[in-house]
Amino acid sequence: MDSIEAIKCPIVDHVKLQCNGAANEYLEGSLCISAFHFIFSTRRQNVKDITVLHTGIESVDKKLAPLLCLKLKDLRVLNFELPDAETCLSVAESLLVLSQPERIDKLHPFYFFTPHAEDGHHFELETTQQTFERWGCDPGFLRITDINKGFKVCESYPQQLIVPLGIKDELLLKSSMFRQFKRFPVVCYYHRKTQVCLLRSGQPLCGTAQTRCSEDIKLLNSFLVSRSRGKVLDMRSSSLLQQRTNKGGGSEPPMHYPQWKLLNIDVPATSSLLHSLQKLVDACQDTAISSGGGWFSRLEASGWLGHVMSLLLATMMLVQEINIEGNNVLVHGDSGRDLTLLATSLAQVLLDPHCRTVTGFVGLIHREWLDAGHPFSLRNGHTCLSTKKDQAPVFLLFLDCVYQVMRQYPCSFQINHSFLHTLFVHSYFSSYGTFLYDTPRERCKLKLHEKTQSLWSYLGDKKLLRTMLNPLYSHNESVLIPSIVPQNIVLWSECYLYKVDLTEISNTISSTLAAMETLVGKNENLHGKVDALQKELKSLQVAVMKKLETKSTLL
Repeated sequence: MDSIEAIKCPIVDHVKLQCNGAANEYLEGSLCISAFHFIFSTRRQNVKDITVLHTGIESVDKKLAPLLCLKLKDLRVLNFELPDAETCLSVAESLLVLSQPERIDKLHPFYFFTPHAEDGHHFELETTQQTFERWGCDPGFLRITDINKGFKVCESYPQQLIVPLGIKDELLLKSSMFRQFKRFPVVCYYHRKTQVCLLRSGQPLCGTAQTRCSEDIKLLNSFLVSRSRGKVLDMRSSSLLQQRTNKGGGSEPPMHYPQWKLLNIDVPATSSLLHSLQKLVDACQDTAISSGGGWFSRLEASGWLGHVMSLLLATMMLVQEINIEGNNVLVHGDSGRDLTLLATSLAQVLLDPHCRTVTGFVGLIHREWLDAGHPFSLRNGHTCLSTKKDQAPVFLLFLDCVYQVMRQYPCSFQINHSFLHTLFVHSYFSSYGTFLYDTPRERCKLKLHEKTQSLWSYLGDKKLLRTMLNPLYSHNESVLIPSIVPQNIVLWSECYLYKVDLTEISNTISSTLAAMETLVGKNENLHGKVDALQKELKSLQVAVMKKLETKSTLL
């Protein structure tokens, strides 16, 4: 059905919107439905319009018509009271159809264009060669291969990959046949301090017969030139690993990979994440529950903060192996496209200070999530073809883990919480095409960069970016070691307790940021004056010493 044909009531007046869960507080306005958005407007200057893409609707509840409840994918809830039940049912039916497109190329990004300011921040994404050089990779040990040019080996890998120098492309091809989705082991990070590699791949197709692939063994062992052993971090519990082994997958058998030690990490299965998030959201949106022990019990019962803690723990183990023990580490789960990417990208946030800058973080998202093949459209339900069984908030879990680290190191990140939240929202529904489709091959083949605009161009807007940067940022070269004790893992309230904002608070935010920037600027000026005075003092001390030496010589 055409989107225009699905709209039965384009404008409905005298609609009441409940204010932030308050049962008796409403704002009256008009509800407008267009081909891609629905808009609620009170037509008041001091009250913002609410504009939401239809694809941002998670569910439509019309059971209590004329009351209409819309749950959004950004975790907001909009409760409307329409003039009558018939109108309510018509609006609900329209929104149900419009919120479930059948094809990605019918989404708003393909029909959206806006010019961006020329004086904005331009995110120049690194090439593989530039990343190779920035990491300080040894060209006598590693090389960049074009084996995946045209995505002819693996559609969920980028076209250029970093592999050992002594391994020929023919061997890489044979190794790919032994890995799920042909995702053979590749370098995703090189740690200059200990000169070791962080690797990722799909699971080996060993099965219960413990099938052996000599090319895959040779490829992995080639990373151990100066190290006797490496570690395999399997992002699955022992029971889940056994299930995958029975179905033809598994992990590296010790008899075939004696130089690699297997570590099983008890992290949540991808399939359990959505249920856990739903329980968390239900607890946060339940206005009847008190803020006492009952609410905290439901929060704990959701298991979400436990998942955050377990992923942080797994990443801390990974960081310790690389930074302290000096071991090469291979990370994989099943396909290596979900929790594997979460662990490898979070590890880079902790290890590499560049990834904590705004440019570095954008580059990390592009390199470790988009180019590494995380199935965003499948996991985030961009079309009706993505079932609940396929969906999983893996990317949100990663952002939550970064938020926890950011809280503990408030001056080590150039970005703030708003930047993380913006990425979360746009990964689910957006006017920009950055997070569409599941693989880099799809995006390249369909020329997504030509047909849609980039989210990075939008975030580069000078005025917008200013609200998403941390004015207290100070470059920190140290490896971050966050605490993972329960009392330090907190609810990301700006995300999960996200309320409908109906008032103009942007001016307050801007003035607060401006005041903070002024204070930071004054602090830097004072530090500059202190440095200048210290230099002057030192020069005076030197001059006095010379005079004393001259006087003692004359005597």
